[in-house]
Amino acid sequence: MSLRLLQVNKAYFPHIGGVEHVVAQLAEGLSARGRFEVRVLACAERGTGSSEVINGVLVEKAATLAWVMSMPVSTDFMRRFRRNAGDCDLILLHHPFPLGFLAAQLSQNKKPISVWYHADVVRQRMAGRLLTPLWHAVLGRAKRIFVSDRQLAERSKVLSRYRSKCVAVPFGIDLRRFEDTPEVRSAASEIRRRYGTPLVLSVGRFVYYKGFEYLIEAMRYVDAKLLLVGSGPLEARLRALAAAHGVDDKVHIIDSVRWLTPYYHACDIFVLPSVERAESFGLVQLEAMACGKPVINTWLPTAVPTVSLNNVTGLTVAPRSSVGLAEAINRLLGDEALRARLGANALQRAAEHYSLERFIAAVERELSAACSSS
Repeated sequence: MSLRLLQVNKAYFPHIGGVEHVVAQLAEGLSARGRFEVRVLACAERGTGSSEVINGVLVEKAATLAWVMSMPVSTDFMRRFRRNAGDCDLILLHHPFPLGFLAAQLSQNKKPISVWYHADVVRQRMAGRLLTPLWHAVLGRAKRIFVSDRQLAERSKVLSRYRSKCVAVPFGIDLRRFEDTPEVRSAASEIRRRYGTPLVLSVGRFVYYKGFEYLIEAMRYVDAKLLLVGSGPLEARLRALAAAHGVDDKVHIIDSVRWLTPYYHACDIFVLPSVERAESFGLVQLEAMACGKPVINTWLPTAVPTVSLNNVTGLTVAPRSSVGLAEAINRLLGDEALRARLGANALQRAAEHYSLERFIAAVERELSAACSSS
């Protein structure tokens, strides 16, 4: 008989974000394997709540009153949590989501809880300190604490007392989505024709920890085109920065696109210029690797430099260094053989270590063990 799993996160599809992508992968992947019957509880981006089946998964979204510091405020969520938690065998909370942790603590529900700890709270330090007792109350109860890389468990102050029950499970991707098909090649050729070559690509939300401002500044010293794909609150600032640096003729900022595969295949180099620990993994660099592209990333105390390895699948530079980014880009653009070698290594590493099947199977195994031990 299937075990009933409730996944809890602040948002869900069609909301775009790395955590939301992982929540959807787990919901759909675990459901397909049959061991778990998965439902998701999240918050609506605005307005009234809803309940619908998305790709075979029952998703409830609580009515949301407002969003404060990127987190939802919802009394409806508390009611929905109590009802759903009472009808499941296991709860998987995704952190950081204070409302989810508060609901778990106040509900007095005795169902086993596991937590996926995606990242420390970095920017809202005061809020983080105020919420620390809540984090510890729930983490102390958790049967498993999932992290994407052991680095997070070792370096996080919050997790320091729970390292023995932290389980490192690297994220995975559906490698088939990134294959080089005739359709992809045609679309990639059109992208290169439209924007010119050589082509540097970066993808992500336009938020503080992504470090896009340093990549834009680096383009002052690079003879290439940059495609910056995404959306977010810093978009106007990034456009103004490109104009101020005199590179708006070679920096193209375009809205988020659903089908990124041709963009990965069109580029010569992929860059992940993140600057804060909030970038705990960098799924987009893994997607670029699956397309056989060398990656430039940064030395962060997270999984970022362990996914794409320095001098193996790409180059790793210091955070907040426009000069370092420019030097790495120019080095790769000037050495076709190096680009080819690192790109081939990237494709092989993605296939061997980061498949979606491997990811889902590992999570299923750990969640099953958590249920058995309760």
